[in-house]
Amino acid sequence: MSTKSQEVGNVLLHGIDTLESGVHDTVHAGANSARTATKASSRWAAGQETSALRKTRMLKRDLRKQTAQLRRTVNDSVEMVGDKARSSVATTQNYVKHNPWTAMAIVSGTALLVGALLGRRR
Repeated sequence: MSTKSQEVGNVLLHGIDTLESGVHDTVHAGANSARTATKASSRWAAGQETSALRKTRMLKRDLRKQTAQLRRTVNDSVEMVGDKARSSVATTQNYVKHNPWTAMAIVSGTALLVGALLGRRR
């Protein structure tokens, strides 16, 4: 082989080595970028998950507070209605004890009126 062909061969081999090195560097750079993007994506996803969990905890806490408030309101309402019903029953019993004939007349008149209205319906 002549010196000229050896020089051309050496230049070609050097070009191939340079190309191989460039491809190797590009692949490593791409892999590193992918790793970095994956880590950033994972951190972002972890942040989103943490944020979602925090919001879920806050919603559960608010729901518990509102449920407790609703229970207190319902219990207070039931107590108030019960107190008013007991008061009404006591007042009615007192009235009937002191005015038995008037109470009988009111009940009889009401029964007669309801009977007449129901009889007309049919």
